[in-house]
Amino acid sequence: MKIRGLRVLMASHGLDAYIVPSGDAHSSEYVAPCDERRAWLTGFTGSAGTAIVTKEGEAALWTDGRYFNQASTQLEGSPFVLMRQHEPGVPDMPEWCAGLKVGVCGSLAPLQFAENFRDKGVELIPIATDFVDVIWGARRPKVPRNEALEQPLHLTGESVASKLERVRKDLKGHALVLNALDQ
Repeated sequence: MKIRGLRVLMASHGLDAYIVPSGDAHSSEYVAPCDERRAWLTGFTGSAGTAIVTKEGEAALWTDGRYFNQASTQLEGSPFVLMRQHEPGVPDMPEWCAGLKVGVCGSLAPLQFAENFRDKGVELIPIATDFVDVIWGARRPKVPRNEALEQPLHLTGESVASKLERVRKDLKGHALVLNALDQ
């Protein structure tokens, strides 16, 4: 049912395939339950892996050697084929998608990920609202809204005000973009 819904959305956008990465909008490997899109879609709960679903019935999951056994067990009986990343004879994701019009949620695909596809002749189509979120709907866990807490000075060694002042001085009027949670 999940994949069928995904394929309906793919068809409505003229896509041949759709990528479901593991990371969140900050490219974190370990994500909040609301960002476990790939796990929800595939049943594979390892922290690293990427699923690709095509409109023609193929569905595959790439993961690395840390998760081959877990993925093999968790994908058993599902429509997903395990692609053992970096193993001989296993195509990488761009090779597997050659000639396809491929969509991915723009906020979940880091620039380097998209460049890897482009460098191999596959242009990714950015989608504004993730298709998995649409299908997951009201069942999707709520986005955490925890308060950001300032760490005590004895742990950080420098106050927030002092750090900001140093950054502003070094920027000399330019901007700094921080997108990773640990930045």
